[in-house]
Amino acid sequence: MTEAIKKIANGIDQGKLKLEDINENLFDECLYTQGESPDIIIRTSGERRLSDFLLWQSSFSQLFFFKALWPEFSPWHLFWTILNYQKHHSELMQLRDRNLYNNKIDNITDSNEDFELIENNNNNNNNNNNNDNN
Repeated sequence: MTEAIKKIANGIDQGKLKLEDINENLFDECLYTQGESPDIIIRTSGERRLSDFLLWQSSFSQLFFFKALWPEFSPWHLFWTILNYQKHHSELMQLRDRNLYNNKIDNITDSNEDFELIENNNNNNNNNNNNDNN
């Protein structure tokens, strides 16, 4: 994020940008990912944090945390990740399109403790609202 701010500051200094030009889209384009956000972020080693990695870009990413260290990360871990991503893809795209994804998350643990999926809290809120209406 610091590098993006430096790029914007340089653009202002060089007269290529005005203060009015600075907005969320410009900031997003100045990041390393240049406006693209990852669909999936995988963190190995059992850590449940991003360590300030792609904080801005990961707002709509599905996060997967594995206890396995990187050398032990197998194709089966990757297959499980892809399967779970596919399972929730359409719902995530709907939320992304409506900008309702607000980074509130729940931990959902698979039967194998090595595989854990972080999902949006909106699922639970929608289910609770539906139960209240019944």
